[in-house]
Amino acid sequence: MERKILFATSNKTKVAIAKEVLHKYGIKVIQKSINLEEPQSTDIDEVALRKAMQISKKIKQKFIVDDSGIYIKALKKFPGALLKNVNKSLGDEGLLKLMSKEKDRGATFVNVLVFYDSKTKEKKVFRTVIYGRIARKAVGNRKTGWAIERIFIPKNSTKTIAQFNEKEWNEFWKWFKSRLHYNKFGKWFTG
Repeated sequence: MERKILFATSNKTKVAIAKEVLHKYGIKVIQKSINLEEPQSTDIDEVALRKAMQISKKIKQKFIVDDSGIYIKALKKFPGALLKNVNKSLGDEGLLKLMSKEKDRGATFVNVLVFYDSKTKEKKVFRTVIYGRIARKAVGNRKTGWAIERIFIPKNSTKTIAQFNEKEWNEFWKWFKSRLHYNKFGKWFTG
């Protein structure tokens, strides 16, 4: 039996990934673009939950919402969920300049998915966490759609995501997809 879930987002890439992953659980993903007031917080969970509350006033059914960001240890977990806006205004070079004198380059990339049922008010949070560090300079040409692809070096790697060759990218992407919050949601939703 196929189940359906509404995905409240205008991001077609997120929808494509969700469809690919959730298909194996028999879940059909239906995209719904909704205009939202973007919560201003570095806390990714808070932003995703506040978006879910906004959406629940417009949609009276079960849905998911997704948000992501990066916590940089030396910057006291900045920019967090503000990554998209910070990246637009500062870019890679601006973020690197903020870290120019920092020795601790540790960073954690986090994806958060919130399931919300507008009728029952049930909510559940699922996360993907990728540990790594921030490079000393922006390098690489691979375009992956990650805002931080030229400055983020995943744990157990010596290269930024944008430096990965085809084989390295495919291995990373396969590893990443296997840990995605969509898998956790799919198991829970169908279990």
